[in-house]
Amino acid sequence: ESGGALLLHGTVTNYHYSESLDSSQSTCSRTVTDANGQSTTVQVPCTHYTRRGHAQVAIAFNVTHTGSGQTIYASTFQDSSTATQTATDAEPGYINGEGMLAQLRAGVTEQFARIILPWRETVRVRFGRCGEARAFCDEGIVAVREGNFPQAIASFQEAARWLETRPE
Repeated sequence: ESGGALLLHGTVTNYHYSESLDSSQSTCSRTVTDANGQSTTVQVPCTHYTRRGHAQVAIAFNVTHTGSGQTIYASTFQDSSTATQTATDAEPGYINGEGMLAQLRAGVTEQFARIILPWRETVRVRFGRCGEARAFCDEGIVAVREGNFPQAIASFQEAARWLETRPE
């Protein structure tokens, strides 16, 4: 109404990945086969390794009216994720930290988009029998399909009134 446009602006305030590798000494069971083919279980020292990757993303989004300079919306969206790899007597495999960050960035951007963009959802409703009020129900269904919701409401209300007066 007042002219101008909207400026959408996002600033990444946190985009961090860290990784740690921990180890602990333990005793593991191993099966050993001797020269005669006999198998026995023995206890041997071993090391358990755990690699943990932790990703954090925060993005501050602003919507500003360019004509007035007024901030219409401002909020920070954030998320975090942790991944773990374990192994015994060897370092565990690689954790894709960049992939974790990219997935979090996409998720917080989608959260923001759901708030400011028109979000179309389809709802399907199966109507019951309208009996003698079928003409009103049909009118309401046509109005819904055309996006004329005030007319649809009026038609369905009329169908309900019609059916309330005829209990049979």
